[in-house]
Amino acid sequence: MPSLFLVVEVLPAYRMTVLRNPAMAAQIVAMLGSVFVTYTMVIVGFIAVFVWDSLTFDRRDAMVLGPMPIRGATIVTAKLVALAGFLLGTAAIVNLITAVPFALSVGDHLGLEGLVSHFAACMIATLGAATFSFTSIVALRGFVTLVGGARLAAVFGSTLQFLFVSALLCVTIVVPAVSPSRIKLLDRSLGGWVPPAWFLGVFEQWLGSTRPEYALLARRALVATTIAVLSAVIVSIVGFRRQMQLALAPSASTGTLGGARLQRTIAGWFTGGNRVARAASDFILLTIARNRAQQGPIAINAAIGVAIVAAALTRYGTNLESLMRPRTAVLWIPLVLAYWTTIGMRAAFFVPSELAASWSFRANAPETGLTYWKAVRASMLAFVVPPTLVLTVALLVPLLGWRVAAWHALIVCALVTLLVQVIALTIDYIPFTRAYVPGHAKLRTRWPIYLFGMYAVAYWPVRLELRILDKPEALVAMVAGMAFAIGALDVVGRQMAGKRRALPQEESEELFPDVTLLNLGGFTQGASAGQ
Repeated sequence: MPSLFLVVEVLPAYRMTVLRNPAMAAQIVAMLGSVFVTYTMVIVGFIAVFVWDSLTFDRRDAMVLGPMPIRGATIVTAKLVALAGFLLGTAAIVNLITAVPFALSVGDHLGLEGLVSHFAACMIATLGAATFSFTSIVALRGFVTLVGGARLAAVFGSTLQFLFVSALLCVTIVVPAVSPSRIKLLDRSLGGWVPPAWFLGVFEQWLGSTRPEYALLARRALVATTIAVLSAVIVSIVGFRRQMQLALAPSASTGTLGGARLQRTIAGWFTGGNRVARAASDFILLTIARNRAQQGPIAINAAIGVAIVAAALTRYGTNLESLMRPRTAVLWIPLVLAYWTTIGMRAAFFVPSELAASWSFRANAPETGLTYWKAVRASMLAFVVPPTLVLTVALLVPLLGWRVAAWHALIVCALVTLLVQVIALTIDYIPFTRAYVPGHAKLRTRWPIYLFGMYAVAYWPVRLELRILDKPEALVAMVAGMAFAIGALDVVGRQMAGKRRALPQEESEELFPDVTLLNLGGFTQGASAGQ
């Protein structure tokens, strides 16, 4: 709990300040309140987006509940009560852990009345912030489903997962490192139209503040929360009726987003004329585009990259001018995000989608793994390289100019391609077609490897680039060296993939011990030979 850590850290400074400078002590309390409401909104939003599919009614709910002899009003009421219970339970658990120590630490010198007022201010403000965050996400989920359908809602869900995981990691990393000397910075960092500032007004109002700006912020919090709650109720009612109608209609088409057309086209360039490899890469990219289970690991790992970048910028980039010169904290941003996205994509490969697809590949596809190695490599390149290149250009051109952006974009593309070549060597199966093996990632024991990989891909190459940035010949030599390494890994990958089967015979015995393989194909071939 970052907010609890902050209470413990700030308590000594508060004890000294409350006797010498009461005005400064009030600023410390306001700073703590702003952290409390911000953390509550982030953590409740984080939990909400991870149950994204359960926030509103969907077509499956309508197909199950529609034929039952239950009134629609009863179903909607039950859904709303369940959401309210989930919200209150989550918010109470999150905020009680902070409110009790806060009241005991800050309000004890004011007597019982001060202790109760500080506890009530913390709980009411944070519960209000949690209600606003949760109901806003419910309303957004219902609105997106009504307007764009289930596919667009899935895209929004994965995007919000990424954003809230990033925000949670940023809060977790930054808040415990806050020192009392930076209290003023945190106290003034919220604008009047930022939602956490509204509930800071509620917090201060319950503490008895008479400042008019806090009263204005509290009124905004009340209006915004009321609108969010009513919107969530309305979209739940309308969404239920809409899904009851769609339950009798045919399934919608996948659409542009669900088809991953751009990524599949790019992957086709990397597979060349190999039709089987192209079909397998289509299978990989379509599975990621259409399944939330596979999108989750990618979003979480990408959010880890965002948190690391934010921590570096918080430490070194104090203002915009400091970012407008070549430095590690700026140049490594695309590489860090690409690295963790690639790691997330590899983790997603272990999550099964349709296990029946493995039997389809076994029956119809070539036995060697070379074709599928090409497909894995092509799909990863198509998924990671284009957005990384766009991010590099969009970030560096305004900050550092075209020359630095062009050189760095070339180096980034080479490094990401090299990373994909290495990761592809570790995939000896067709993604999503194998039962999940628990503990394959072994994060508790292998996190040093992931950390070393980030330094090897993002930090050390950038440090080398900064040393030779004014030497075009050295930059060309650096890119040429990476191109040679990519070619060498390509040869190694082809040799390794050519020696293994895409689905080994013993795999069925290990992963499906209760399944008997009749091997009718071998029997038919033997019978034909006997004739």
